[in-house]
Amino acid sequence: MPSTQTNTDKQAIDILFSFLRDIIFLPEKAELDLALLPSEFQDLGEGMQYLSKCVLENKKFVSALAKGDFQSDPPSVENIIAAPAKALQGSLRHIAWQMQQVAKGDYGQQINYMGDFAENFNIMVHQLEERTSNLMH
Repeated sequence: MPSTQTNTDKQAIDILFSFLRDIIFLPEKAELDLALLPSEFQDLGEGMQYLSKCVLENKKFVSALAKGDFQSDPPSVENIIAAPAKALQGSLRHIAWQMQQVAKGDYGQQINYMGDFAENFNIMVHQLEERTSNLMH
């Protein structure tokens, strides 16, 4: 059976695949000129442009979190792939606040989420409370 793909379709597929590769590996440089695509590929191209925007926003946001910047502006509300990173930011901001409270002597702070980190935080707070209590007596 002969292929039904035209040269124009193959070119469009190559353009879109190249853009997808750039979204993954070089999101800062990923660009797509919709004018190069035939009309039947326009919607797909627009969707991929939106994906590119979301990936880039997420990368910048997560990079800031990795550097300890818990106050950076989160990606747009429409960026649903960033939801887990936004939740992580909220958790880290709360933990930073809890650490401030412990530094002020509030040893009642506990973390019940974030696995090993929470367990070690809670052990540390308990040990600080015991040491402080022993020094007072």
